[in-house]
Amino acid sequence: MLRVAADILRQKELRNKILVTIALLAVFRLGAWLPIPMVNYDLFRDWFQRQASGALGAVFGMMGMITAGSLSRATVFSLGIMPYISASIIMQLLTKVIPAMKELSEEGGSGRRKINQYTRFLTVAICIVQSMVACIYIANQGTPTQVLYQGSRSSFIFMGMMTITTGTIILMWIGEQISEFGIGNGISLIIMVGIISRIPAGLIEAIKSFSFAPEGAGEFGVGVAVVLMGLFLAILFSVVYIYLGKRMIPVQYGRQVRGRKVMGGQKQALWLRVNQAGVIPVIFASALMTAPVVISRLIRLDVFNYQSFEYNVLYVLLIIFFAYFYTSMVFNPDELADQLKEHGSFVPGYRAGKKTADFFRDTMVHLTFVGAVFLAAVAILPKILSGFIRIQFLMYTSLFGGVGLLIVIGVSLDLMQKIQEHFYMRDYGGFLKKKLKGRRR
Repeated sequence: MLRVAADILRQKELRNKILVTIALLAVFRLGAWLPIPMVNYDLFRDWFQRQASGALGAVFGMMGMITAGSLSRATVFSLGIMPYISASIIMQLLTKVIPAMKELSEEGGSGRRKINQYTRFLTVAICIVQSMVACIYIANQGTPTQVLYQGSRSSFIFMGMMTITTGTIILMWIGEQISEFGIGNGISLIIMVGIISRIPAGLIEAIKSFSFAPEGAGEFGVGVAVVLMGLFLAILFSVVYIYLGKRMIPVQYGRQVRGRKVMGGQKQALWLRVNQAGVIPVIFASALMTAPVVISRLIRLDVFNYQSFEYNVLYVLLIIFFAYFYTSMVFNPDELADQLKEHGSFVPGYRAGKKTADFFRDTMVHLTFVGAVFLAAVAILPKILSGFIRIQFLMYTSLFGGVGLLIVIGVSLDLMQKIQEHFYMRDYGGFLKKKLKGRRR
């Protein structure tokens, strides 16, 4: 570990990327504590605690995990990065449905830049609507003598909308800067840091709830603690195992005769990941499922909550859908088959071209199904078990929640792979510098 850290510090480019990433994430954590103007924080804190312990507790717990607790503190990052994720989902769906958007996505770098610009505009629109609904809801709470805001109602709603929208735009900019000048995916890192920031509060709650005496109301004993630790380790091991799981596809390179030499004819392996989409399906599904739960709670209809059968079924279906959808965007079997054909390669038993593309497509369908079912199982299994062992929702989302573990582990593994790629690039660059130095004349 110390040797790896020393190697990282010796690489100027990698060191600068890591420092930029840390600095931008520090700005994100600072903004998570900057309050919205005109909020009566003492009354708001008391009101939020009452709501969190009541019917909206599960909703606020899940949103708190995604927004790093900014919602409970009424800060400029109260909505987190969720409006940007929702806009990204909509734009990706439109590229599959609208022919003009599909052609734009196939134009290369210029097309992607235009789609990113449309995504930013849509993010602002979504954020304005969501922040307006949140501010109006807060303005309607409290009593005639003790309101949750200061000043006039219209000024509070306007200032709240502008502040939260600006905060989301800054957060979106931070994510893009990390992706461009830092290391790793900026949006995923922001979500991961938000989840990690909730771990201390979950640990404190776990310590307070633990008791060596037989389990009582709101407490758990040694037996439940052992079960929770075993569940945590099982999820941790299985996530890493599936996330790194790959299937080997043998590839035969054609032989070429050049003079008296026979070149090629070697066998190599093509690796296809079991979980090609990573944690993106879980993030997308969680973002979409938050809205109907909040709406059902706000209109006081207990027909759609985190423990309901309908919610879990729809959540699983969304995870599976986004797993296939995102895999179809990042993996193109026709293009891969054409590349193999151009290099005179083929998969043994399958004719080059369409047959090979169909083989890749069928193989990826089966692999994606395994990965999608696994993601869905890890996402909902701990939540179902939490209903039987009666742990607090904050402790569930912070420590034992399958969604949080999936995101943290997946993003951490991606970050490690990015760092490893930099090491490979450095070694390869050093090799070229030594071997390809021209002869002086």
